[in-house]
Amino acid sequence: MMRQVFLLAVLGLVVSFCDGPDMESRFVKVKDAENGFYLFTVDMPDSLGSYDFGFYFKADRPFADSRQYDIPVDVSWISPSSMIKLKERVYLSGRGDEGRVQEYRTGVRTSETGEWTIQVYPKEVPDGFQGIGLTMKRNGAR
Repeated sequence: MMRQVFLLAVLGLVVSFCDGPDMESRFVKVKDAENGFYLFTVDMPDSLGSYDFGFYFKADRPFADSRQYDIPVDVSWISPSSMIKLKERVYLSGRGDEGRVQEYRTGVRTSETGEWTIQVYPKEVPDGFQGIGLTMKRNGAR
C-alpha cells in the first residue's frame, strides 16, 4: 500500500512537470532579427486557458541622453494555420537600461490552439538598441 501511494505521488509530480512552465521569457537580439522582424513562437495549447504577454527591450548601455523613449513597433499575430489574426501598432517605453517588462495584453484566449507566431517590427530604434524580449504567462482556465 505504501509503495502504491509513493508511485502515485511520483506520477503526480511527473504529470505536473509535463504541463510546462507558467511563465516564459524569450529575447531576440538585433543580429538574430530576420530582416528587422523579431519572431516569437508561443505555444497556446489550451483553448480554455488564458495568457498574459509583455514586452521589454534592452540597450548595451543607457541611451546617451537618458530620456524616455517610446519606440513604435508593429505587432502581428499569426495563427497555427498561418493566418494573420491581428495587426496593430504599440509603443515600447523605457530608457534602455532597465529591461523592464511592459504589459502588452492580458487574458488572451484563442479558438485556434497550437504554436502561434508573434512578429514584432520596430519602426525606429535608438543607438545602442540590443533587441526585444517577450514574456508569456499561462493562467489556466478561467
